Amino acid sequence: MEYSEEMMVDASPEEEVSESESESDSEFGSEEEDEGTEDYRRGGYHPVNIGDYFKSEKTRYRIEKKLGWGHFSTVWLARDTNSEQLYALKIQKSAEDYIEAAFDEISLFKDVLKYSDGNEVPVVKFIDAFKHSGPHGIHICMVFELLSDNLYTLVQLYEYQGIPRPLLKKYAKQMLLGLDHLHRKCGIIHTDLKPENILLTAEHQLPKLYEGDPRAPPKPVVNDGVISKSKKKRLRKKAKNMGGSQIKNSSNASICESKKILTKNQKRRLRKKKKAVEKMESVEANTTEEDMSEKTEESQEVEVESEPKKGRRRIKYSEEVLSELAQKLEDSRVKISDLGNGCWIRKRFTDDITTHEYRSPEIILGASWGTPVDIWSLGCIMFEIATGDILFKPKKCEDSDDSFDDNDDHLAQMIELIGKISRKFSMSGKKSKRYFSRHGELKNIDSLTYWGLEDIMKEKYGWSEEDAKPFADFLTRMLQLNPVHRESAFQLLEHEWLE
Repeated sequence: MEYSEEMMVDASPEEEVSESESESDSEFGSEEEDEGTEDYRRGGYHPVNIGDYFKSEKTRYRIEKKLGWGHFSTVWLARDTNSEQLYALKIQKSAEDYIEAAFDEISLFKDVLKYSDGNEVPVVKFIDAFKHSGPHGIHICMVFELLSDNLYTLVQLYEYQGIPRPLLKKYAKQMLLGLDHLHRKCGIIHTDLKPENILLTAEHQLPKLYEGDPRAPPKPVVNDGVISKSKKKRLRKKAKNMGGSQIKNSSNASICESKKILTKNQKRRLRKKKKAVEKMESVEANTTEEDMSEKTEESQEVEVESEPKKGRRRIKYSEEVLSELAQKLEDSRVKISDLGNGCWIRKRFTDDITTHEYRSPEIILGASWGTPVDIWSLGCIMFEIATGDILFKPKKCEDSDDSFDDNDDHLAQMIELIGKISRKFSMSGKKSKRYFSRHGELKNIDSLTYWGLEDIMKEKYGWSEEDAKPFADFLTRMLQLNPVHRESAFQLLEHEWLE
């Protein structure tokens, strides 16, 4: 099928796709990790304590529990004191870039509501937004309906063996309905679909994955004027980046030679860096070896105290418990969450999108992209929740005889699974020449082993042909190398496998 112009956008020549993974902001972080303390500073996270209030002279939303965190924000369970309703309160970092991203996310969610015409859609419901002033700056806060665990948690509960087939079909249909609403009705591209961003509705709380309680929310670091070695390194690096020689001699002629006039903010930052460097040098000069030894012992003690609880272990449930869970989830629903990396079809913020494992070939090549990037990601998600395995796990190889990067390996894995790539598409991106010859052949990997989806489902996972064939066909319609050949969410909803 052909996609219309409004469903695809050209990769802007000024914006290069980063080789690293895009920084995703899943609304719920890992249960075993926290966001650390380093970003609890000016421009970073807002320090939150259980019992704190937000909005309407700080008396409206009361914090009851930490739900998770992401690169952009922390997320908290909050009770609306007006209605006693529980919500998820997302508190964005306070730096200007994060504030702008929050405003964009709010606009996206308002469009989701606008085009739902009051009907329930499989996308998390936006409730409220407001500003909150804290010690680290102004933070944008967003209130959402309270949802439950994500699909990755469900995959873990079933010991990476795949979730029950009835749930697989149910969730596939709901995810497609959510994407159809975003793509066709709202003109929105999610750009970061993955199991962590697909959440169960609140009435279906999953069993605990770990014994013991999760870590308490981190508090801002107070180091009583003692600068750690890592902090010193960062200060030196920042001072160098800001022009260390210019800090020590503000009249340096190089400023005039480059004809750059510093703004007030730049001058203030330079003064701040200069003071930091002077403080660092002063501490180094006045600290004796005995003092350093004492500080080292103190820091070691703190590190031991702040270690995660050793008693937190994965809980393994019996087959009987998991069978009962499947029955309880028969009427469950899932919703797409986290539009923090989303964009409109006609207004895009960056070409650096999607977590690596779920990234489509056109993004790697720097080619035109649009709503089909979400369809590709959904195909990867479906395989993962059906089998427990990630579909593509690209790795780089640095052997002298056989060297290639993770993007080379990713493209090779795609071709091995789906089949040969057309020369026209392989050469369609700004980065095509890095990976493909002018004949459309991979430059850095020449030994491929083809293994199709249907054979994989039968031979590796033991599915019968009756089950494997329609499921593989369903995935293949999503996992087309050329995005114009991928079916839309609206079309996929008619697939026989979903019946």
